[in-house]
Amino acid sequence: MLQQKILVVEDEPIVAQDLARILTKLGFSIIGPCSTASEAIELVLSEKPDAALIDIHLFGDQDGVDAALKINELNPLPIIFITAFVDSETIKRAALAYPYGYIVKPFDDNQIHIALEIALHKFELDNHLRKNEERFRKLVSNSSDITTILNTSGDFMYMSASCELILGYSTEELTGKNIFDFIHKEDLEEIQGFFSEALVTKHSKVIAPPYRFYHSNGSWIYLESIGANLSEDSLIQGIIINSRDITDRRNTEEKLNSYLDQVVSSKNILQQTTSELFGVNKKLLKIEAELREEIMSKDKFFAIISHDLRSPFGNVLKLSEFLIKNINTLTTNEIHEIAGDIHESGRTVFNLLENLLQWAKIESGKMIANPSLIKLEQMTGHIEELFRGIAEAKGVELQVDISDDIMIYADNNMLFSAVQNLVSNAIKFTDRGGRVSLSAESENGKTTIKIKDTGIGMTTEEQAKLFLRAYHFTQTGTAGEQGAGLGLILSKELIEKNNGTIRVESTKNEGTTFIIELPNTIPQSIDMDSLQ
Repeated sequence: MLQQKILVVEDEPIVAQDLARILTKLGFSIIGPCSTASEAIELVLSEKPDAALIDIHLFGDQDGVDAALKINELNPLPIIFITAFVDSETIKRAALAYPYGYIVKPFDDNQIHIALEIALHKFELDNHLRKNEERFRKLVSNSSDITTILNTSGDFMYMSASCELILGYSTEELTGKNIFDFIHKEDLEEIQGFFSEALVTKHSKVIAPPYRFYHSNGSWIYLESIGANLSEDSLIQGIIINSRDITDRRNTEEKLNSYLDQVVSSKNILQQTTSELFGVNKKLLKIEAELREEIMSKDKFFAIISHDLRSPFGNVLKLSEFLIKNINTLTTNEIHEIAGDIHESGRTVFNLLENLLQWAKIESGKMIANPSLIKLEQMTGHIEELFRGIAEAKGVELQVDISDDIMIYADNNMLFSAVQNLVSNAIKFTDRGGRVSLSAESENGKTTIKIKDTGIGMTTEEQAKLFLRAYHFTQTGTAGEQGAGLGLILSKELIEKNNGTIRVESTKNEGTTFIIELPNTIPQSIDMDSLQ
């Protein structure tokens, strides 16, 4: 085991020698001694000590407190002040540097030993706590689901940042308000039952039926929620509710039911007038055959999606069940690892469902392109902001090279969705140390966008199946990321809805380039006055 290194900053030679003797006796490695603040800062940056013993009064314009403040800024480590001064002014200044100990001269071996052991241990715990807090903050702030905490009366105590985006209410507007005041009267009884069940069910999740919640703009949105009673948990002290906006899904279901009613009605009419529609029947048979072929293709596609949904859902259930049963015997690291796996599986399901909803809109004809002239640099700038952290976390370099004069004529939201899907894929299939680049050029009335990576690449056979729904073309990312291949199908349909094309160039184990071509001027057939 490597010796822990202790920096000694002391301008009295006798005291410095005594400290060196004590530290050597205790089994530590000594850095220094040095007698000025500037020397101390240089040694911290070059030698990376595990802790520092610093005299407050030093030679030069800067004292030990100045040195400690600068060290905390450049390379934080546990600092213990050693001084002969115990006046209140000195102590107040020393406190500004958040020291891990304060030893008054003269001292003995035991004082140094105890102070160092406590400081090193506390610094390790503080680092661990800071990492956990940062991880939790990022998880909550980046979630598109709503997380709220209610007291036992149903009053809002906490809500995540996504609450304002989805429900339209700020934290101040909801805090202290009762959830039942926002529930549609037709759904109120069921949600009150859900809440009552959550109150009496400890340490288990309770699922609410879909319900309507009053949006700040006066409309009703559909939510589905899962609740858990954590009122006895000192960190939560309430009922935690995780909710998701399913308004689009409900609207789609209602439309599908409406379509089904129309089909049933049409079938009854056809049965009553069969003799009069014999000639039409032949045409219907032909249409039916075409529909069957399309349905078979879609059935296979949905079977693939069903499989890819079931796997991560099953993983979430198994891991969460294991966590519930064994949480008292698991270490913190094991809990973090399991929680990370649960989050990754949940993120996989969420991304797939997001793509499915967009694809469903396209298939139902609900998604209509509203093209306009777009300054491409602005859109790709948002994409760079979105994926910069993800790429850095994976160790992949993300390059965006778009000049500010490149224009494109397309629906901004559709193009953003398609390009961000392709950038996400590129990062997913690129190893640590690799590179993903996003570039564009304009020529002859068209803009060509290229998303290029240095990742795992594809064979010719794989490329041929890439955009086909009937094939289950999906790969695992270089860091184990999962996907269903739906993102590429969705991107192709979004690009084609904007009169564009997409193609791929790839070599196995060398990388892949997706090439999008779209118009960069307004077609002459469009009335320019209508755009003003």
